[in-house]
Amino acid sequence: MDALAQGIELQQQGRYEEAIPFLEQAVQANTASYDGWTRLSKSLLETGKHDKALVAIEQALGKNQRYAPAWLVKAHILEQGNRPEQAIDAYNAAIQADPNVVDAYLQKALILDGEHRQQEALAVLDLALRVDSTAMKALIHKARILFREEVYLQALPITDRLTRLYPGEGTGWRMKAFALLMIRERVEAEQAINKALEIDPNDSDALTLKAGIIEELGRKGEARALLKRATEVDPHNELAQEVRGQMQRERNSKVADASVGIAGTVTRGFFVVLAEFIKAIFR
Repeated sequence: MDALAQGIELQQQGRYEEAIPFLEQAVQANTASYDGWTRLSKSLLETGKHDKALVAIEQALGKNQRYAPAWLVKAHILEQGNRPEQAIDAYNAAIQADPNVVDAYLQKALILDGEHRQQEALAVLDLALRVDSTAMKALIHKARILFREEVYLQALPITDRLTRLYPGEGTGWRMKAFALLMIRERVEAEQAINKALEIDPNDSDALTLKAGIIEELGRKGEARALLKRATEVDPHNELAQEVRGQMQRERNSKVADASVGIAGTVTRGFFVVLAEFIKAIFR
């Protein structure tokens, strides 16, 4: 097995530090190997050697400016170096080199979203979904942005696609349940969250969300029991604990102020806490 093949095998096993000397040997033997330089750069990046990683990736791009994987690695280096605009440029170069690289669109969208450029991020995610209409990460992130923008009717079809494409994944069912809750379809929301709990009965996030749904349906005792179970399943789920505490405070004070925008039995204080919980789940 030659040095490049050994380096690749170690990379595939996540053994990046061990891969470096083999990849260095490979590019010394064949300095024109843009794939070798790219793989070396990735291993250097994964082991925290950012400056060396940047030097190596420039070597790769010097050999082949149209090699999309090299642009992706460069974008990751720039992103970790807190240079978002330059990282976006590198992702654009990756897309220009190969318009079918879904990861380039997704990572670009993540940066744009982090820079509070949500409409641009949504447009980029739509491009990703044109390339691959089943791209789970793109669908999830699009739904997350729409949730934060509070356009739940627009988010619902995305969550429907997720549950149809990936019925065994709890994330899609949790998202669908939340979207349904926010448009007041509480019975359907409960059905959706039950699907998530069929997949993982100990999903603390799903248990907490179900508690919010059935609280709206007026089943307060069951909601309290679910929140108790959520905190038992995951004692470190601070948001579940806070939702539970808020329900206790409101029960004690018998607050009856209904939440603005949501008809039902959830009080304002409870809903504020639940909304913060949801933001954390779908961040």
